[in-house]
Amino acid sequence: MRLYLGWVALLASTHTVAVSMEGGQWVASPPALVIEEGDQVLFLPFSPDPALVAQGADLRLSATPIACQACHSVDGSAIVGPSWKGLWGRYETLDDGSKVLVDDHYIFHSIHHPAEAIACKVVSEETCIEPWPPTMPPIYSPATFPMENMRAVLAYIQSLSPMSQPFTIQVEGGKKLQTPFGDFVMGEGSTELMGGVFDEAWTRLAAFRTAKRGHLDNHAAFVAIMEEMASETPDSLLKDAFKRAAQHQHGVDHSAVDDLERLLIEATQLSLSTATAEELDWLPGIGPSKAAKIIAAREEGNLSVDTLTSVKGIGVATRAKLIPFLRD
Repeated sequence: MRLYLGWVALLASTHTVAVSMEGGQWVASPPALVIEEGDQVLFLPFSPDPALVAQGADLRLSATPIACQACHSVDGSAIVGPSWKGLWGRYETLDDGSKVLVDDHYIFHSIHHPAEAIACKVVSEETCIEPWPPTMPPIYSPATFPMENMRAVLAYIQSLSPMSQPFTIQVEGGKKLQTPFGDFVMGEGSTELMGGVFDEAWTRLAAFRTAKRGHLDNHAAFVAIMEEMASETPDSLLKDAFKRAAQHQHGVDHSAVDDLERLLIEATQLSLSTATAEELDWLPGIGPSKAAKIIAAREEGNLSVDTLTSVKGIGVATRAKLIPFLRD
């Protein structure tokens, strides 16, 4: 059974796994080894080094000048800052309303630049109600907190995430995906429909995230990959973005890398203003009837991702499932 790229499994409503085919091999984002066995798909994430995890756990208790445990729990409870439990691999809403994938790059940047890209403590219907207080002092820098310590802390945070553990997805009829984090049901459209359209975009995003994850250890390799992807990308906007990412100031300014990731994510999404009924039918929780209602609502006025709940039959929960797939 071949799944193509026609699905994305939403895990616990905040974690996302995307898969595509590249050269006959599965590619996953976040990076993982993907093994297809009949109607089962086994995900084997690249788990962090146990020695680094242990070192990171010690640093949480003893890091100077302020120990991480003073602000961040590992059991899900909130202290001064967000808990590290389940943090890595999750999408967070920022204080400006945008979303960010919490990966090594984001955590690295947040430690060195704590006043930037502040995550929300309280979110309601995708709107930031209360951001985490910006109380972390800018005391950790490459000079005061060596890269060796940074890698250890990142490994420990990653080990606390469900995305670092192997799991299996059971596929029923190409539509229903049973995961340890809950079930995910595709729309009535063909799972092959989106494969030909977005396979390349998802593969490009997965390759970028794999490179980004390793760039803390080998910046030169990251630069080489960005330059290679720039040369292979026909889209002029993406080509320029790859070049800017290759030239970014490592450890100082990562805005070019963030801008590139936003463009790559947009390329994997349907435009709500131009999507056909057949394309909308493919989306999770959307069948032919709701697809027709979306088209009708779009023709009647200015329909956006934010106002999708105005379409009859689409509630807050359904809209939340659609967000990774859609843009205005």
